[in-house]
Amino acid sequence: MAAGTHSAHSIERAAGAGTKLSSTTPNAPAAAEAHTPTPEETALKQWLISHGATFECVDWPVWLGNSRGVVATKDIDALEPMFTVPESLMMTPAAAAVALPDLGHAFFADQDHVVLSVFLMHERARGEASFWHPYIASLPGEPEGLMRWTPEVFFLLFPDVARGTRGS
Repeated sequence: MAAGTHSAHSIERAAGAGTKLSSTTPNAPAAAEAHTPTPEETALKQWLISHGATFECVDWPVWLGNSRGVVATKDIDALEPMFTVPESLMMTPAAAAVALPDLGHAFFADQDHVVLSVFLMHERARGEASFWHPYIASLPGEPEGLMRWTPEVFFLLFPDVARGTRGS
């Protein structure tokens, strides 16, 4: 989960300093589909808000095709926070060090992805006892990825690999 102020900085760079982004900006994604939030999405939003998250300029969750995302609810000025998430709600290496002091953080000091993966697995195994349960319950059960592609789809997208000419 990323802090909203970071997102606001990304928007400023994308739009240019002083630029106002509009919810009706040309080339914006098509309107979000009508969607009733799942119980997991509702629980996550309630958890976020009850622990200090705010959604100043966006509506979440919304569905654009088969992707969950956010949409602007008003015009957004450059550097204006769109949403905020307190750091205490973020699964970070520092939070992992507190929750899992025996993990051997010195051994994984330069491998945050490993620390966070183990932390996520640990918290997922704790189920509803985990502080992060509302977040974890909202994650996809099986994320889409290369390992789930059929050979036909893979070779259609990467014909040079099928021909053995990659890197030649």
